This record gives sequence, C-alpha cells and structure tokens, in this order.
Amino acid sequence: MFVVTGATGYVGGVLVRTLLAKGEDVRVVVPPFEDGKLLEGLDVEVSIADVTQYESIQKTIKEDDIVLHVAGMISILPGSAEKLNRVNVTGTSNVVKACLENKAKRLVYVSSVHAFPEFDGEVNEGTVIDPYLAYGNYGRSKARATLQVFNGIKEGLDAIVVHPSGVFGPFDHTGKNSLTRAMQKYITGKQKALIRGGYDFVDVRDIAKGIYLAAIKGKKGRNYILSGNFITIEKLVIELGKITGKKTPKFNCPKSLALFIAPFAEFFARISRFAPMITRYSLHTLWTKTRFNNNRAKRELGWTTRDVKTSLKDTVKWMAGQKVEYT
Repeated sequence: MFVVTGATGYVGGVLVRTLLAKGEDVRVVVPPFEDGKLLEGLDVEVSIADVTQYESIQKTIKEDDIVLHVAGMISILPGSAEKLNRVNVTGTSNVVKACLENKAKRLVYVSSVHAFPEFDGEVNEGTVIDPYLAYGNYGRSKARATLQVFNGIKEGLDAIVVHPSGVFGPFDHTGKNSLTRAMQKYITGKQKALIRGGYDFVDVRDIAKGIYLAAIKGKKGRNYILSGNFITIEKLVIELGKITGKKTPKFNCPKSLALFIAPFAEFFARISRFAPMITRYSLHTLWTKTRFNNNRAKRELGWTTRDVKTSLKDTVKWMAGQKVEYT
C-alpha cells in the first residue's frame, strides 16, 4: 500500500493519480482542516490525519506501507519560520518516527533543492545539507526536515529523499503555485513588466514520476535531485506569447525597482492574505546562479523530463479547460 501525505496539494494530487495509473493501492492522508473534494471519485482509501500530531499520523502508517511524504508548507514571506518548522520539520519527524515504529517498508521524503546552500555553481546530491547554510526560512526548514530523514536512516529506516526544483505545469487546482499565477497574469495582460532573472523549473507530472521511481527503484539512503530546465522569465513569457498568440510585456523591471517594491508587497500580503508576485525571497531565487545536477536520478532511476515548451503548452491548455493527460 502506498501512503501519500499532502494528497490534497499540487504535487500530491498529481502523484496520487500517477500511482493509480500504475495500478497501485493508495491510502491518502487528509488533514481534518483541508478540503478533500479534489480526491472525490478516486479509488483510494482515505485517512484523516495531521502530520503535525504524532498520535494522528502514527495510526495511519502500517507495517509494509510505502510512505510518500509530500505534505509540507511553502512560504516566501517573512515571519513564517514558526509555522514552517511545525509543518515541515516536526511533521517530517513524526512521519519518520511512525515509519520506524510501525515498520513501514520504505519512506520517500519530498524535500526541495532549497534544502541545499545556494551559491554560484552546481549543486549535486553530495552537496552538504546544513540549515545554517540554506537560504531563508523555507530553505532552512526543508534542510532540517531532510536531516530528520537521514537520522531515521541511521536508525535503520529504509528511506530516500528527493529534491524537486521549481514546480510548474497543469493541474494546479489549489491556485497557490507562483509560476502558474504569474503565467495567468501575463496571459491576461495584468502583469505589465518582466522580472529579470530565471530559475530551474520542472513539470509537476515529472516530479510525481520521479517520486514513484524513487519508491520502487531508489537505493536506501540516497537522495535524488529532480530538477528540470533553467529558463529566464523573459524567455518563458516569449514562449507564452507564441503559444497563446497574445501580446506580452517587453519592459524589464529594473532590479533596484523590484527590490524597492518587494517589502511593500510583503506588507500588503500580510494584511490582506493575498499572495504577492514579488518578495525579497522570490527575487533572490530568480537572481541566484545556482544550477542543479540531476544525473543521479536519470542514471539510477531511469527518470526523464519533458521540455519546458511542452509543459507550457499543456498548462495553457489546462487553464483553458482543455483535457490534459496526468502522465
């Protein structure tokens, strides 16, 4: 039985459907405070549990389960450290403890490339993971959570860690993915300027495939980087224009202006709960020169990724209400 935490989220929802397409038995973990409507009609066993509550998650994980721990919190706003640590670190610690106690067959933890330090150069699986070297509250929380898994491995847990880069693609029913929201604004003309910089983005369907391959083919104690393709925001928007036939912005917002706007956007987000397009964290991410090496995942798991243009076309189709395949 595959157990998926975070099944109501973006990656988790696609992962559940990937597992079902493979003919696997699936138990989904749904917190009592989340809406499980996106899972309605799926042939899955539903367990109501909160990863931040050990007694709750301990009852959900059973002997010989393969646990895919996707649940986590993403926040690029200041002041979120406490909640990030509670969900990402304590939640992961609880899952590791429950897997050990209940003799789960394997755990795959979905970390992030942000768990690694960011520098001008290439990151691979051998790059040190140290919370004090990771950037920002989110990166530090994912680094701490990853170390919790490695501690479980030392205690005998069969576990693997995967590190996705920037997630994008179709099926963002949550509406929380920053790149999806940015694409919508560019397509509708609400975003009037380009933000300089770029990042490594990977299709959500390829991430789901990578998680599954790690579960069935990965080596105990390994970590695998699930990165995709680096693309600048300018090139991404140009491709969007070609796909949609709509005019897109030509003006590049100067870095100094973006840095000036970011704190005000963060302040407005805190008082309005409206997700900002620009924060100091997001600008740092777009301007970093870190690159990610995914050779181990390709070599040991047989993992492949689709190109950015294909993902963009499918995302635009999905936004337009057209049918797009999950696999």
